[in-house]
Amino acid sequence: MSLKPRRIDFEAVWQQLSDTVSIVICGGGVARPVWNDRFSDVYAVCVANPEPMADKLYSATKNFLEAHVRELYKVQNLVSLYFKFNYLYYEAYELFLLSLVISYSGGGHWITNSFA
Repeated sequence: MSLKPRRIDFEAVWQQLSDTVSIVICGGGVARPVWNDRFSDVYAVCVANPEPMADKLYSATKNFLEAHVRELYKVQNLVSLYFKFNYLYYEAYELFLLSLVISYSGGGHWITNSFA
């Protein structure tokens, strides 16, 4: 990798960068050579010729991360709704089982008779 500024295809470089960032922020691993190549890509974008594209890289990264956080928020809401409805299901199931026990035991007469 040369440190000399050169022309780059931002979209192609960004595709590789965003794929790597996606893996990293989701907890995946990246091989050392790929990691080093992405650092070189960031440098190449920032010193690109004829015009550096650091601002474009910043905007693309910001948009990517904001979209990721929005997606996490949707998932978080979905998970919280799942737990809420799962809890309601659990409560209803407990009531259902309790009603079965009471009906099986003679309608609950054993409860009043045991305290008499």
